Amino acid sequence: MVESEIVTPMRIMLRRWISLTTALITAAIPAIAWADTTLPNPLGESNLQVILGTVLQGLFGVLGSVALLMFIYGGFLWLTSGGNADMITKGKNTIIWAILGIAVIFTAYTIVDVVVKTITGTR
Repeated sequence: MVESEIVTPMRIMLRRWISLTTALITAAIPAIAWADTTLPNPLGESNLQVILGTVLQGLFGVLGSVALLMFIYGGFLWLTSGGNADMITKGKNTIIWAILGIAVIFTAYTIVDVVVKTITGTR
């Protein structure tokens, strides 16, 4: 007889436990589904425009922080280049792209702000 075919008392207990657990969970699902529960709103707001504005404001804040870090990183590369032309060029290019990134972020924020205020009529 192959060892995997041997049924030990431990395997019998495990199978019974799995069957009992499955039966209890299956029996409990309708009770959970029919329960009259209300979940608190973690956002504290139910207006879609306000939620979207808050998310976008946070997103633009993170993007601005990343652009600022890239600006600092480019300056660090330039300052620590030690006269190496490739490192100076890499630092300058990083600073230029960080400035362009900040300009794009500000432009996108302005466009989103105007569109949201126009749609919601708060302008």
